[in-house]
Amino acid sequence: MNLVVILDFDGVIVDSIEGLYNCYDKFLKQYGYSADTVSFDRYNGMKLQDILIDIKNTYQITNSIEELKKNYEELIENVYQECNLMPGLENFLDYCENNNVRVCVASGSKRKNLNSIFNRFNLNSRFQFTVAGDEVHQAKPNPQMHLEIKKAMGNGQYIVVDDSENGIEAAINASMNPIHFTINSNISNHPSISSFMELTSVLTKYILTNQPKHHFKKITTEVVPSFLEQTKEINQYWDFITKDNPSLFNGPLYQVVSFSFKKTNQNIHLKLSELDYKNWLFQNHILKKKNKEKVAISLGVTGIVKNSQGEILIGRRRSNLYSYPNHLELPPSGAVEPGRGKPEEQLIRELEEETGINNENISFIKPMVNYFDHKSNILDIAYLVCLKSSSPLLKVSDEYSELSFIEISRAKIMFTKESSVETSKVLLNLL
Repeated sequence: MNLVVILDFDGVIVDSIEGLYNCYDKFLKQYGYSADTVSFDRYNGMKLQDILIDIKNTYQITNSIEELKKNYEELIENVYQECNLMPGLENFLDYCENNNVRVCVASGSKRKNLNSIFNRFNLNSRFQFTVAGDEVHQAKPNPQMHLEIKKAMGNGQYIVVDDSENGIEAAINASMNPIHFTINSNISNHPSISSFMELTSVLTKYILTNQPKHHFKKITTEVVPSFLEQTKEINQYWDFITKDNPSLFNGPLYQVVSFSFKKTNQNIHLKLSELDYKNWLFQNHILKKKNKEKVAISLGVTGIVKNSQGEILIGRRRSNLYSYPNHLELPPSGAVEPGRGKPEEQLIRELEEETGINNENISFIKPMVNYFDHKSNILDIAYLVCLKSSSPLLKVSDEYSELSFIEISRAKIMFTKESSVETSKVLLNLL
């Protein structure tokens, strides 16, 4: 997978927008005018030369472009000596490096401004390719910068993160995937994020979609703050949907913020944040339709239960369930909930709750694979559960209407012919 992220500079890499606006205001006041956010936003992402030409024509300023340019650049220089990096940038760059995601920069700012920040914060080696405004003939919204990067990086999936409409338009003109970096997603007509933690979760979905399955030996986790908030709209949606689906239960979940896999030791490391089911459902089913969703991947646990004769346990999900009703599945399966132990421990608990098979019946549990069901936005951690006996006592539950042990070959035929849960089909193919 060749995944390339192109970051804008001002307002994305460096927290310079407020300083640049003040600079713009000081500049205009020297000629008897005041700044406004509308014109400032319109200039965001453009080359300084193009901005000054427009200012000169708009305000009928008699000074030459060279005079205006010298004056403006003196004001701008102070901005980059005082501003800081955007919060979370360096952690995001670490994540990209660990997952072989290349990061580039496309900026309307001059090269000396980029170098000023890169040198101050030791960022010169963190980007694979950078293009500045004074190195191209046409800046945003023209896609020349982005196409220069694509020429250097080659074909692949390109994500462009920009805080300006000019930058978003340039990404679209370059046939790349735009993401609007803004604290107010309501003003954007495009997928949007407000932090690098959110951007990390977006990349996580790209990574898992392209490589959904990894054989693992160990899994480690750490909990980080959530970037998703409860809103009145979420509660209204939940009240509406539970009227027609009374079996829905709003329990706690883990949202997968980042996923990393090390081939050397086959270790999966997850950054998780706490979420509840109604928020997750809202993000994935309502905001997705409006192109406004925040990436919310929930963490699940599942497995293959094999008896002493080599038969595997299959179940039919009840018809009143909201997710995968009446589908064949390999029990147990469920969400990994905060405060209830490691995924393996929760698998054992799910097994007893859903089938009646308790821990005393288990011979051993072995890690298998993770699998990302991109349609449902669930990352499942799967284990092989081997039992001591051939016919443990089974009980039906609220989850399954039918449970039985059958031969693997027969199960594969059934899961091919009938509607079945995607993750279960993937696990069956491993046997």
